[in-house]
Amino acid sequence: MGVSAFNADYFDITLKDKLNYDISFKVRVFKNGNVSINGGEIKELKDFTLNDFSFTFSNKKCILYDTKLNTVDSITKCLNGDDFKGFTSDEVFLSIEVYNSVTPTVFSIVQINNQIYSKIERDNIAPQIFIDDRVGGSYNVGDVVTIYAPKYFDVLSSIKIATVSVKEKSTNNFIVDKNGNTLKNVDINGNYSFELNAIGSYMVDYLVVDENDREVPLQKTLYVFDNVKPTIEIKGKFNDKAKVGENITLPEIRINDNGQTQPLMIICVIEPNGCKEILQDRRFTPKQKGIYTIIYFVMDENNRTSYYEKTIMVD
Repeated sequence: MGVSAFNADYFDITLKDKLNYDISFKVRVFKNGNVSINGGEIKELKDFTLNDFSFTFSNKKCILYDTKLNTVDSITKCLNGDDFKGFTSDEVFLSIEVYNSVTPTVFSIVQINNQIYSKIERDNIAPQIFIDDRVGGSYNVGDVVTIYAPKYFDVLSSIKIATVSVKEKSTNNFIVDKNGNTLKNVDINGNYSFELNAIGSYMVDYLVVDENDREVPLQKTLYVFDNVKPTIEIKGKFNDKAKVGENITLPEIRINDNGQTQPLMIICVIEPNGCKEILQDRRFTPKQKGIYTIIYFVMDENNRTSYYEKTIMVD
């Protein structure tokens, strides 16, 4: 914004939520560079130049910044006195009012939301997308995630394309969600839930295009790890004493794991003299006295391991 001639007491910039006018605040700017929020305490703007200045508002932090991104003030109250917690629709109406003005007073609105106002009859600014903070990050295999609809808009043009796609990076296959939708160029305004069945990366690709073919592709990544070890559950009785020459059948085990394939299982017997034997089944016959160590070793498809160890005294 620029003011090349300012013969007025002050002017007000008011922002109102598009869907709820009660959610609003007002910035009053005085000729000397002082400013107040909602008629409150008057503060001095740093490095203020009347013919070239701007404000930036963070809806997430509810903070108003000046031209050089110095903090002007935190917005804590609406004009009606209610607590201000940000514009809930993420879209606002803007108005400017000049008070006690005499000739000449000249305002120039240079740009709003990065869109420059001029005599050039074309749209130079692409749409903007704001992704939900819950999309992206690290997950475990088997987690169910939801891709939430983002906020998106264009300053001058209408939106003609708004889609989202989700692929598993290793296979380049599009994901099918819980409702049977293949997530390939689907409506960006939906929420889509699906299970993460493989370790690696899932790519979430957003695309918004305005009517002048200005497009914005944006990508978020879901990183999937297997942080869950398989567990071993002994089924049946495990005898801790035996005789030389006795035919021993070890108990079965149940393996619980979050993977898609059955984990590898190895049963190893360590004899009293230190020799090791890998059992093809659960049977073996001790040939000498002493302590035998039985180890059940389990490894899942993502190399997460567990083991169960038991000793048998043979006499």
